[in-house]
Order: sequence, then structure tokens, then C-alpha cells
Amino acid sequence: MLFPALSKARAAAQNIKCAGNMKQMALGCTSYAGDFKEFGPVSVDTNQDKIWLQFLDGYATKSWGYAGSKGIWICPSYVGDCPQLSYGINRFIAGWSESGSIVYAVALFKVAVPSEKLYLADIINNWSFGPASTAPEVFNLRHNRRLNGACVDGHVEGVPPDPKSSNVTQPFGWPSTRVYPILTANWLD
Repeated sequence: MLFPALSKARAAAQNIKCAGNMKQMALGCTSYAGDFKEFGPVSVDTNQDKIWLQFLDGYATKSWGYAGSKGIWICPSYVGDCPQLSYGINRFIAGWSESGSIVYAVALFKVAVPSEKLYLADIINNWSFGPASTAPEVFNLRHNRRLNGACVDGHVEGVPPDPKSSNVTQPFGWPSTRVYPILTANWLD
């Protein structure tokens, strides 16, 4: 009778640690955006061969805070093949860089309803996600059938599958309003 209670307590502790990791990364992205005209790190820069977390060096590092031996880049509940990273960034907000040009990046202050738009999330075997991302190939519902997500405003929450999505493999996919960044009226300013 003690083992189920211990298992639940361990899962709850891992969920809290994961949310803390994600909060630290969200703060790092926000600090980065403060230095780069309100743009967070790009999801991938093919010119520099870097992914988003590598741009956070100095803003949020592997040893920053009380992240433990795995650092803040690995969820304590993560089971998978990618030992370096278990979180991803929304590429339709972060954008990406090809041949030195930034493609489709959005300034964080231009995202409408930032408290509802996922910026970072639990993922598996990838470094970014978008409206067409699927579960379990990208999104990983490893916290009691939820994923931890940091929204653009910086808060972290356990996100259940989108009830508007009828496709089981795309619980957060298009046309999910949680992923696609609906922009403010002045987004071209």
C-alpha cells in the first residue's frame, strides 16, 4: 500500500521540478528578449548550427539555479533518446534563421493574449514545436496526461490536450489557439 503513495509523491515532485525548470528557461528567454528588441531566441540558426537553448548561455545555463545533476534542460520525468534536451520552443513565435535571415520571428509583446500562447513545452526528440506538432512524436504528455507549458507571459501550467482538437495525435495541433500566435492589432508597427 505504501508503493502507490510513494510513486504518486515522486511523480508530483518531478512535475514541480519540471515546472521550475521551465520557469527558469522562460525567465531566460524573457531576459534574452529584453536585450534583443523583444525577440526571444530563434528555434534554430542553421548558419551558426545552434538551437534555441544555446542562445540562452548567460541568461539561463545548465548549472543555473538548483537544477540538480541533469540541469534545467531535462525534465526529471523524461524518458527518451535525446539526453540533451526534453523541452522545446514554439517555432511560430521564436522563428528560425536560414542563411543569416530570421524567418517568421514574433516580438513577444506583439503576441495577443500571451497568457494563453505556449512558448515552451514538454517535448520529445526535437527542439521546437508548431501548430502541426503531434503527440507522441513531439509533445510528451508525461505529467498525468498533461504537458507542462510556459506561456509567453512567463507563467507555467499543466496543459491538458486541447478539447477543440478532434485528432488524438494532434492534441495541440492546428487550429489550436494555444500554439499559433494570434498577433495584436499593431503587429506590423
